[in-house]
Amino acid sequence: MIEENEINNPHKEISPSPENDNLTYNYNQNNAPGEFGEYKVITKISGGSYTSAFAAIKKNDKDKKIFILKTLNEKQKGIKGNILLNNEIDILKELNKGEKCEYIPELYDFGKVNYQSELNIKQNKKMNIPNQNDENLNIVKTYLVIDYYPRGNLFLYLERFGELREKNIIKEIHLKLLFRKIILAIQFCHSTNICHLDLKPSNIIFDQDFEPKIIDFGLSKKYTKSEIFKEKRGSQQYMCPEMWKKSDYIGVKADIFSLGVILFNLVTGMFGFGTSQKKDIFYRFIASNDLKNYWQIINNYINKINLSQEFKDLYIQMVSYNASNRPTIAQILESKWMQEINNLNENEKIKLDNELKDKFNNLYNEIKQKNEELIITEKFESMEYTNTRDFHYNENKFFNDNLKPKIIPNDSKNFNNYIILKGDLDPVNFMNSLADKITQDYKELISFRTSEKNLKLEITFENEDDNEDEETGVSDADGEDGKCKMDIELFKYEDGRYLLKFLKDKGEYSDYYQGFKKIKEIINCN
Repeated sequence: MIEENEINNPHKEISPSPENDNLTYNYNQNNAPGEFGEYKVITKISGGSYTSAFAAIKKNDKDKKIFILKTLNEKQKGIKGNILLNNEIDILKELNKGEKCEYIPELYDFGKVNYQSELNIKQNKKMNIPNQNDENLNIVKTYLVIDYYPRGNLFLYLERFGELREKNIIKEIHLKLLFRKIILAIQFCHSTNICHLDLKPSNIIFDQDFEPKIIDFGLSKKYTKSEIFKEKRGSQQYMCPEMWKKSDYIGVKADIFSLGVILFNLVTGMFGFGTSQKKDIFYRFIASNDLKNYWQIINNYINKINLSQEFKDLYIQMVSYNASNRPTIAQILESKWMQEINNLNENEKIKLDNELKDKFNNLYNEIKQKNEELIITEKFESMEYTNTRDFHYNENKFFNDNLKPKIIPNDSKNFNNYIILKGDLDPVNFMNSLADKITQDYKELISFRTSEKNLKLEITFENEDDNEDEETGVSDADGEDGKCKMDIELFKYEDGRYLLKFLKDKGEYSDYYQGFKKIKEIINCN
């Protein structure tokens, strides 16, 4: 029997915030690294520990078609980022040979450029080094170019899935259709002897028509005679048990396990467990085949969502503790859960597909509107902020007294979440007091870095649940040991309003959103 106080909800709330598809063409030196061959970077879209993705256009393209250009972070000095990026290029080249899959991005271009690091130039200026054209300032940056996908990734929508499933707005049959497309993409990868090994909702991105694409092949592996791997890779919640046990594992079976976790995300909007370790309070029931108790617990959280027995059977098989019990891609496609889709004729599939895209489009617009309407109270005096304070970091003044916030160029919202601030506001005092309040409330969880030239906080939130695993030493996919880094920056509109933007720098979106919620509560934006 399971004690009630032993059960914790495995669901981490997920941030719905797709990237804005109306990008400005005004190049901003502060958030974009410049030119790469024939491509000119517009603005930053996202970033991880080793690489960042930018919106870019060809310099001589009159139509200004937007691409995603992915390259190393400017501060990345190690070789791992280069290895990951070059591996992704090789994998995409392989996947783009011959017959292509509609759910795999097309690799338009790749290469290397000599890039003069803005970071090094600024450091030399501080040291009064006059020759800014010194070859020592140049670094070689690898880059790749794929299509720009403007509708965000699957992770950004999942928070609403549980609610929409409860109301039967999105039905299980719609999700079967979407999952089938994801499965077909991975089947194509496996048919070319490629294992993705980092499958998760944030690596499933949508194009303009809400067709899914599998991205981020930096951790993927191509196999020839053997598909047995040793290196742990991927994100903690999507890792198979073999990785946690430090055992050899079959790459194809590792992908199947990750797809099983994604399947549960899709159908419920939640996680079915924290990690696939036997010590996990949920997964231990799957590992011991105590399915009656497992579903009893899960049903307490999703009692308004009716899970079919066919779904339960397929999910449990896919996330089995024993890799040999996991089904093949062909068996998933022919499973009882998928038969409802398989039995539809072509016209019925098209009708269902259009329904699903309409629901995604409505959800996308709702999310955008919701983010645009985040307004806090009129006067900050009512929020118990201190008027001013001295805050020192590395013995330097936190902010200069005469510092002015940036003006937002063309209202470009190329970040994850934001809060519009109304009323009287001293920007320096506000950011100082915000930092003070964050430190006071979450001093055990965060560390600060600050920008000398902007009203900007760089915050690292420790993962409260499970940083680095004690048994394996495995950290999350970004290599930050369960930490999530975010930037918080204050901007000013010409009409006098202020905007506080939040941008995930490193770590998982679920952890980022938890940090965002903490700060949102501090500024009474409920």
